[in-house]
Amino acid sequence: MPGYLQPQLVGMEELFMSCVMSIPEYQRAYAWDNHQWEPLWADLCEGLATGTDHFLGTVVLGQTGKQRRDSQGRIVEVFEVVDGQQRLATLGLLFFALFERLRSEPIGMGIWVDFVEREGVVRLELGGANTQYFISLSQSVRDGQNLPDSPRATNCRMRDCLIFFRDKLKAIGDLPSEPRPHQFVEFIRRRLSILRFVTDNRALAIKTFQSVNDRGRPLTLLDKTKSLLMFYLTNYLHGDEETLRHIQDYFGQVYEEFDKTMSLAREKAYRVEYLVNPRYRFGEDELLTFTYHYSAKYLIDTYGLSHAYAYSLGAEKVFEDFLGPALHGLRKQPETLKHFVEEFAHDLTAVAQSLANVVEGIRTQPILAQLLQWQGLSASVYPLLIGLNVRRMLDDRMLEAISVLDLRVYKVRGTDPRAWLFRTAVSNIRSGTSYEDVYKTIIGFTRRFGSDLELDANLRHNVYRQSYVAFVLWEWAIAAENSVPKPEAFQLFSTCQVDHILPQEPMIDFSTCGFASAEEYFSEINKFGNLCLLEQELNGGAGNVALAVKADWYKKSRLAATRQLGHRLEVTGFGQQNIETRLDDVVKFFHNRRPIPPGDAAPVPGGIE
Repeated sequence: MPGYLQPQLVGMEELFMSCVMSIPEYQRAYAWDNHQWEPLWADLCEGLATGTDHFLGTVVLGQTGKQRRDSQGRIVEVFEVVDGQQRLATLGLLFFALFERLRSEPIGMGIWVDFVEREGVVRLELGGANTQYFISLSQSVRDGQNLPDSPRATNCRMRDCLIFFRDKLKAIGDLPSEPRPHQFVEFIRRRLSILRFVTDNRALAIKTFQSVNDRGRPLTLLDKTKSLLMFYLTNYLHGDEETLRHIQDYFGQVYEEFDKTMSLAREKAYRVEYLVNPRYRFGEDELLTFTYHYSAKYLIDTYGLSHAYAYSLGAEKVFEDFLGPALHGLRKQPETLKHFVEEFAHDLTAVAQSLANVVEGIRTQPILAQLLQWQGLSASVYPLLIGLNVRRMLDDRMLEAISVLDLRVYKVRGTDPRAWLFRTAVSNIRSGTSYEDVYKTIIGFTRRFGSDLELDANLRHNVYRQSYVAFVLWEWAIAAENSVPKPEAFQLFSTCQVDHILPQEPMIDFSTCGFASAEEYFSEINKFGNLCLLEQELNGGAGNVALAVKADWYKKSRLAATRQLGHRLEVTGFGQQNIETRLDDVVKFFHNRRPIPPGDAAPVPGGIE
């Protein structure tokens, strides 16, 4: 019966031997890690220990009408993996490890023939970024060669997964109390089962993908977005295969670009803390947020959507309050729905590519490295940066304006005013706003919220725990040396910490340093004038010690300005007057180093946050 969803509880042998399971290009790259491998291994060991049948979850397969012929001329059907690709890929890697462990015995060849490849037909085909690496991995295991390397994080995860299973199997083989690997194979063949859904109806397959509980990594909003777009196209465009293929291709590119971005961002030369430091919780769902701010206003105006652009929307609300209602509202206009879906998917892809290109640009554009690595662009400014890069408006002049905006408004001011900037500049980039209009908006916004007067006041407050302090002290120190930081200087910067010259827990007579009271002392020590940079390995020895001792630690620094400060401490000491002088110097430096760019500025209404 066409379109019928056929659920079957099948064993591993039947699942792998009955067909070719092909993971399409548009599915995400391999994403499981130790958080999923460990529970899967524990499930297998528990089932083996109890001697009971074990249910491993679900897989959704879609009929493709394609076939493979083995070396004997026999036909094998090809099914597309709609859901369960992470689990299937992991099982494939487990079979590689089992074959390695037992390759010298007949049971090992049985594993290869039944679960990996029979008569020239591969049982599991991975797609996208994993296609060639999975093949190379398979060939290396088959031939007993070293596992291949890959610069891609997703492929490294597959390699690590194989090594994980290799280590686990060796462990159970070495312990007399543990089951033999042969018993493990027998359990997988006879007692391990999975619920297989098969359909020739794409809409049913996608709907099942949305609702079936998968015990692996939870679906991201990006996964759900892909599923939602394909579901509407399938239901209301009557299976427009060309458009569906376009959407699949777009999402394949999105996953590819995001994986490339994160792989780069983890490398030392490209490292961007906002992207890779867990405390910022950056993930692929942010691509939805960036895309919304880039294209929502254009889509609203073009397609007459009832949704009004909201500058504060996050990824979940983009999915729930914008995308879902938009698709629902256009469902009775098939051609309009088609164009909307294609434009949204196109813009999502462009944003993902833009983020990857910006990170790649760190090696060739010093101002990008300064903005993303040294300065650490604030999260609220990323949609502006990425959107402008999509439109090829991100030259050095624009980047300098963004740097000043970020420092003066979002860092030094310490608040997050963005309504007017997002409504006037960010959300209009896709609609064709000119370079000069965006530039004027940035300048106007910076003058409104980061004026010289406000900047001066904020810089003279207690700033010790502010995120921008190390960067400002670094620029001040480097400027004093009349030199430009070389690429390797970032390694030094990343080891530097902000140190108090006069300690936070003093062991001194306050009057000897020019302070009238303890209250006056503590009101000054967290200001710029009492702060300097010192490498982490030296900072421990320089804390809460006498100035003579601190001077010795400062003189060991690789940073010339800190060494010179150490020599001055030996000769002249340090007190309230020194703090005031250094504070004036830092404030003056910041004004000169990060002035608001000249030129016309778009007026900003008062009272807008």
